[in-house]
Order: sequence, then C-alpha cells, then structure tokens
Amino acid sequence: MAETLENAVLVLILAGCAYTDLREGRIPNVLSAALGAAGILFLGARGEWIQLPARILTAAVTLAFLYPFWRSRGLGAGDVKLLTALAVCLSPVRHGICFCLAFVIGLVPALCLVLRGQGRSARVHFAVPIALSAAAVILLPGLWTGLTQVFVYP
Repeated sequence: MAETLENAVLVLILAGCAYTDLREGRIPNVLSAALGAAGILFLGARGEWIQLPARILTAAVTLAFLYPFWRSRGLGAGDVKLLTALAVCLSPVRHGICFCLAFVIGLVPALCLVLRGQGRSARVHFAVPIALSAAAVILLPGLWTGLTQVFVYP
C-alpha cells in the first residue's frame, strides 16, 4: 500500500513537470524540489536511510554529467534539476536506466526536428521524456529487474 502511494506521488509530480514544461516551456523549481524531498521522505518512512549516501552521490554524478550540456544550451536548467532530483527517488541502477531511457525517448522528437530542418532553433520539452522514462521505471519494475540481471549483474 505504501509503495503504491509513493509511486503515485512521484508520477503525479513528474506529470506536473511534463505539463508545465509543455505549457510554459519551463519546470518550476518547486516541483523539482518536491520530487527530491519526496524521495528523501519516502526513504525515511521506509527506514532506508542507509541508501541516502548512494542516492546523493548519484545525484551529484548526474549534475556533474549534465552541467556541460546545460552550459552549451543543450539542456535547460530545469531538466538538469529534474534529473538530479529524480536521482534521490530511485536506486542508482534504476536511475541509470531512467536516465538512459529518457535520452532515448528524447531522441525521437529531436530527430524529427532535425529532419524537418528546425535543428537547434526548436526545442524538445525534455521533461516529457524524463517523466515517461521515470514512470516506466517506477510502474514496471519487473521489466527493468530482468534487464539489470542480464546487463548489470551477469
């Protein structure tokens, strides 16, 4: 029951991020902060504080990896903050899957824009691929468990 409530809260926050990114072209800081706070709160509620250092390290690595993309205007600051906050909500392996999946999903509209000749003048609302990939990882855990057993823990 508690896990279902946690999943619903995370997916609703992510849906709010995707909606505001599509509507306003930005992701409010309050939504990214709420996502990170929810992740920490849920860890505490489950008594799994031991996982917090690994998740904070995952968030730091995510931020360090995405910083150059933000500096070169390849990603918006809201996208970087959203993926960083999401690192606190998911285990490092699940976050890695979500991270890669978000870029694969985001590649589809980006390629469409390039093929239509819009290139860098148009933008992909990246909160949508992030929300879709996170929802897939959160709501379909069995699928990803099988993949991690094959690729991560052979």
